[in-house]
Amino acid sequence: MRLSPAISLPANIAEMKFSWRVVFSPSISIYLLETVDHSRRGPDMKKRFTATAIVLTLFSIPQLAQATCSSGFTLNLAGQLPDFTFQSGVPQTIRFNPWYVSFVSNSGSCGIFARSTTPGVSLQGTYGCSFPGCPIAPPGVWAPVGDAYQPLFTEVAHKTTDIPIIFDGTTPPGTYGTIEIAIRDNDLGIPSQFVIGTANVYVESATPPATWFGVSTNAGNVSGDRVVIEHPYLNGKPGAKLFVSHVRNPGGSRFGTSWNHPIAVVYDSGLARWTIRNVDGFAMPTGLGFGVRFDPTASVYCTPSSPGVYASVTIDHPYSNNNVWATVLVTPIGGRPQPIAVRFDTPYWRIVYSDGQWMDPGTCFNVKALAFTQYLDDPAAGDFSARANVTADWGTGVDLGGTGTGHNSGAGRYLQFDWALGNPFRQVMWTYNLTPLGFHAIYDPKFFGVIAPSATVGGGRWAVYHEDATPMILGARFNVWAPCAAAAWYPDADGDGYGGPGQIQASCATLPGFASRSGDCDDANATRYPGSPEINDGQDNQCPGAPGSGLIDEISTFDSFGDRETFCWTYQGGATSYQLARSNVRSFSTCSIVAATNNTCTIDATVPSSGQAFYYLVRAGGPLLGSWGANSAGVARGLSCP
Repeated sequence: MRLSPAISLPANIAEMKFSWRVVFSPSISIYLLETVDHSRRGPDMKKRFTATAIVLTLFSIPQLAQATCSSGFTLNLAGQLPDFTFQSGVPQTIRFNPWYVSFVSNSGSCGIFARSTTPGVSLQGTYGCSFPGCPIAPPGVWAPVGDAYQPLFTEVAHKTTDIPIIFDGTTPPGTYGTIEIAIRDNDLGIPSQFVIGTANVYVESATPPATWFGVSTNAGNVSGDRVVIEHPYLNGKPGAKLFVSHVRNPGGSRFGTSWNHPIAVVYDSGLARWTIRNVDGFAMPTGLGFGVRFDPTASVYCTPSSPGVYASVTIDHPYSNNNVWATVLVTPIGGRPQPIAVRFDTPYWRIVYSDGQWMDPGTCFNVKALAFTQYLDDPAAGDFSARANVTADWGTGVDLGGTGTGHNSGAGRYLQFDWALGNPFRQVMWTYNLTPLGFHAIYDPKFFGVIAPSATVGGGRWAVYHEDATPMILGARFNVWAPCAAAAWYPDADGDGYGGPGQIQASCATLPGFASRSGDCDDANATRYPGSPEINDGQDNQCPGAPGSGLIDEISTFDSFGDRETFCWTYQGGATSYQLARSNVRSFSTCSIVAATNNTCTIDATVPSSGQAFYYLVRAGGPLLGSWGANSAGVARGLSCP
């Protein structure tokens, strides 16, 4: 006999659930039944039991625990999902908790499910069972991972349980797959999941290829109107989906090159390589920079191949259909030299040429659709959307333009998202949005590029700009997309910015209690982490192997010798006084204290005898007496200086 987790079946009463199944044979089971009053269900999934019964069944029913959807309830993912990369031969578990958002005004709940399509990558269920003893779903099998109940509809939120992603280490490098997140609105185990998000999964060697990367044109990769891209995920793969943008000043350089020409991606079957092309036929020069994103979960949409002219391409995508909140990114695959934009015409988003030109048959575009991101108006007006959760570092959003000049400067629109500040070496994609959130269309039929952050331009923010250098119009709106600031987060119990040992969390947004950097040698001490300075606290603040490790309250270095008599050293946090020791022998077998000071500089006017030299050491004198440091053998000095 064995007990298995709860599953549920519909009934004429409020709801009938199997709380436990007692299995006597493969075909005979006894179920204990309960009824549930939906009105008493809250986000903690507590239930009110109103009746129990015993039922004998002669058939097998899938063992899935899940909630029942309320009428009209729709749940979507918010932001983007990170890429997951595992190292072949190294088993690893990553815990993942997506952001969710609901679009309806009445509460409701559905079951949330996830499955892996990647060999060697399994998902552990976390709903309807007692974690960590929950069943593990192998690749291809849906795992119940939560209740989609949303108590509020003016914010995005995490669930109370994570999704454990388990890699067994056996998959060879070069393997690609996905993880799908879905909701389901029935309790019969019928495979009717509605996928609301898909993440890329890569199994690689120790150094995986980047999926966001830069390309610089040079004499070796430029030919005619194109630059050839060399990348292992793209070479020989005509079906690869990639997005590109021109970067005026790669790496945040003070100088850059505008490029007022339409670009597209084109696969060269003769070279078996993808290229970035000037679709107006203009010669590709050297010295240009481009950002590239490779994303297998993206889609391709085209005009019909039959003869005719077409006003738009319809994006029939489940994340964007009937959804004015969707953020859609587009890169053309060849096509005509026209400026491109997206527009919402209920129920679909469409790709159009913003100058009103027609599209030819067979015109195709790579498309990335995100159901919900961040929505920022001009800083003078603040956050336009109550659901935007602007502190989430998703790397995605819609800049709504506003009516002021808060972030327009000349030809540029300086993006006010948290993630758009700094980091000039990331990549940023853009698409002009004619009708964000269903607003009336504002046309700006120009070619655009991006500007990387620079200390001298735009306050250190990324910007979208007019390639022809004309002033940016106030009402211009842009969908923007960049990589996650940090996809891997490490538990940071002491809040020092470094994570300690524990299961990795994956997220595109900052997680409270986690850090994007690992390696903390003491996660219970906020003053001890990789690279931490020594402070006057009576303990060793350095991690093992770091300079100063094993010493307590030592002064790290002399900063300078101002002249023949003035000596300065590094300030030690918390120290209120210092002692300076002098010796005429390097070993300090004899020495004397020549100064006691509250400053980090002092003067010793004594001159050594002819042919001799003076040697100096410094330590904290208070409130705690510090170490004299270590000798050349790495052993702490034990001086006795009068």
